[in-house]
Amino acid sequence: MEAVLTRKHLIHSVMLTLPLTVLSVALSFVSGMFGSSFYSISAVMTLVFVNYCFFQIFYTGKIDRYRAALFITTALLFPINFIAQNYEARNLFMTLTFEDVLGAQTPFCHIGIIQVLGTLLTKKIIIFPGVITEIGSTIIIWLAYALVLGRGWCSWGCFWGGWDDGFSRLRKKPVIQKIHKNILYIPFAVLLATVLTSAFTLSTQYCWWICPFKAVSEFLEISTAKIIVQTVVFVSLFLGLVIVFPLLTKKRTQCAFLCPFGAMQALTNRISPFDVIIDTDRCVKCGRCIESCQFMALNEKSLLTGKSSITCTKCGRCIDVCPRNAISYHIKGTKIGINTGVKRILFLYPALFLSMFFTGAAIIPSVYRVLLFIATGSFIE
Repeated sequence: MEAVLTRKHLIHSVMLTLPLTVLSVALSFVSGMFGSSFYSISAVMTLVFVNYCFFQIFYTGKIDRYRAALFITTALLFPINFIAQNYEARNLFMTLTFEDVLGAQTPFCHIGIIQVLGTLLTKKIIIFPGVITEIGSTIIIWLAYALVLGRGWCSWGCFWGGWDDGFSRLRKKPVIQKIHKNILYIPFAVLLATVLTSAFTLSTQYCWWICPFKAVSEFLEISTAKIIVQTVVFVSLFLGLVIVFPLLTKKRTQCAFLCPFGAMQALTNRISPFDVIIDTDRCVKCGRCIESCQFMALNEKSLLTGKSSITCTKCGRCIDVCPRNAISYHIKGTKIGINTGVKRILFLYPALFLSMFFTGAAIIPSVYRVLLFIATGSFIE
């Protein structure tokens, strides 16, 4: 009987994974990932890895474990192709010249959205010195997923977040065990300051002064004392908030305690149809979910009310560690504890598609660069 159930569960898991497999292969073909032999090999390797993780999420029920595998791999590999592409375009390693900025050739990522939306909506101008089509497509993709997943973007789509996620997992226990809850207000203050200063100066202030990920992507060519200061800030924030403090706290400190984009995403949690809830009738108040949460989105009050805070990124970590299966994905307006399996799948499909979209775009070309380096001794074509 147990063997029959296991076989049925295996088939069920395969069937749930199959639509994502078909879609991921189709997207790879449409986007031209099956080109040269190296690109085809990298595409196949990535598709196998991605769909294996998808399958394991359905088969084992462990959401965060395999989500994190994709998320962290994406973050670590993304800079390889990003830096190589920029070098091929400019013949400069990780640096932008003022000519690049004046020529609107600055690469755009989703963090730039919070800096351009204000002037775009009020003054009908885009202050980011980048390609209009790239900026527009990024905003459209973000808006679609913000409406569906809310801050789920920060654990399923962001191609930077895997850095502090990965470092937060290297120690078994945190060195710093108590963090004051008021620190969670800092990203909202940074968000407000970023929007106001960007609108006032008509310049993307967060990108020029605060973004830690400039340390693994690109920054202005060091030619003045001001740029030296900016570069020191980038590197210091990366070392501190992306590496050191995640190691010490087991929290995603850059994402939870600094990132203004994450703060904006937390606000979109209010309109997302999905949230993470605790069935208070099943909960035994063991506190494992509170301890495991990388964003401090759960506390003692959550165990009483059954609700996570707006800082929740829907990563699934608390769901994995709950010994009573009391925590689940939930659709707002529906009854708690009813059709939890269906609600779980309804959340996982858009979340996994978002993961697939950015994972494929980041991993396939980066694996190609690695294969190119093995064959030629260079990441550059």
